[in-house]
Amino acid sequence: MATKSTQNPLSVAVALAEVYPSSASLVEKVLADAAALQAAGEPEVAVEKLRSLAILVEGIDDTLAAHAWFQAGSVLSGAGKYAEAVVAYDNVIRLQPDCGEAYLHRGTARNELEQYKAALADLERALCLSPDVASAIYSARGVAKSGLGQHEAARAEHALAVQLTPRCALVYMNRGVSKIHCGEHEDAVADFDAALGLDATLSGAYHLRGYVKFFLSQDEAAIADFDAAIRLNPRNAVSYTNRGLIKRCLGERDAALADYEAAIRVAPNYAQPYTHRAEEKLYLGREAAARADLEMALKLAREAGDEAHQSYVESRLEELDEAKEDSN
Repeated sequence: MATKSTQNPLSVAVALAEVYPSSASLVEKVLADAAALQAAGEPEVAVEKLRSLAILVEGIDDTLAAHAWFQAGSVLSGAGKYAEAVVAYDNVIRLQPDCGEAYLHRGTARNELEQYKAALADLERALCLSPDVASAIYSARGVAKSGLGQHEAARAEHALAVQLTPRCALVYMNRGVSKIHCGEHEDAVADFDAALGLDATLSGAYHLRGYVKFFLSQDEAAIADFDAAIRLNPRNAVSYTNRGLIKRCLGERDAALADYEAAIRVAPNYAQPYTHRAEEKLYLGREAAARADLEMALKLAREAGDEAHQSYVESRLEELDEAKEDSN
């Protein structure tokens, strides 16, 4: 956590002038530099610039320091570093306790960390301080309540978000997810349709709609949705894995195997595609290779804390061991 600077304003001004000698304002320069670095795939460097600025000016211009911490939190969240983002927003709130958007973004980051109760506390505070962003708050509260298993309450939160911002694609997508949890699959598809009608580049909506269509046995339509999701986000291993599962169901085993291998290439630490690739290898009679995939899947499931998948893989390995003993 940043500590208050003991430098006097003149020395700070001199130091900043040496770093940013142009006439552009310091804030504009730092934000422009940070945005450029983030776009160039260097979020760590962007965050370090923002942190340095925040520490340098704290105690002299706390508003500027809080702004720098807020931007650092945004960059960290964008890079998937949610625990570090929470720390950045902690600093914003320490400097500006009435900043509702800091509570909103900290709550959103805590959702990603599955800290749902803490997220809800942040989001309640955000709603009190910043009712002007109520739609985003309701949507985030819906995610938190869904994470806590409160699916009907989550759907109600997302419905409020849709009422407030009926032209926002993300709120429809989030409501669709809550409807899946409530077993309302056809209604969920309608929400994903609405989301894509507003933003046809929303890869997550294609992915989710594909998942529901697979559940509804609309296999070809599901494959088309996963095709679109992968085209928009070729780094989504879950889309490759799900598409592979459908192709396997359709008897397209070579295509399914190719999808599992693509999933492993983009996410080598994701257990699921190793398990499914093992099943294809067993079908092809490649037991040793299948066992290696299952052992890797077991290792990764343990590391991820995925007890359900771990249990499944353990049972498959036991079955292989039993089959080998019976054959001897």
